[in-house]
Amino acid sequence: MEKSMAIDTPAIFPDGNIRALSVCELPNSDLWCGTRQRGLHYLDRSAMAFTRSFTSRTYPDRMQQRLLYDIRVDDQNNVWVATSTGLLKLNSRLDKTDTFSDIEGLGDSSVNALEFDASGKIWLTSTKGLY
Repeated sequence: MEKSMAIDTPAIFPDGNIRALSVCELPNSDLWCGTRQRGLHYLDRSAMAFTRSFTSRTYPDRMQQRLLYDIRVDDQNNVWVATSTGLLKLNSRLDKTDTFSDIEGLGDSSVNALEFDASGKIWLTSTKGLY
């Protein structure tokens, strides 16, 4: 077993514990980590440091009180997040977020998991069913 290394954690985790609910590994081995009400964080594994954080402080209208259950990255490098209040998308430039509350029947229900099929279509499981 490899010896673990210390990771430089964001200030929002004063005790140094991330407590991730979801993780998505990228082709370059870096990770997106979703947390319980403490946002979405990018771990640069070569530097062993979190280099980007999207929290209720940086995106108060998008990240407030959310549980981040699942994370996927599409072919255009957009980050999709299944949350306790619906579906969230962070664009590939990491400068804009979108929430999807207009999906017929979904509303702001909890999205528990998501997956892209071979054609790039996104599938969601939620408290209201499969979409």
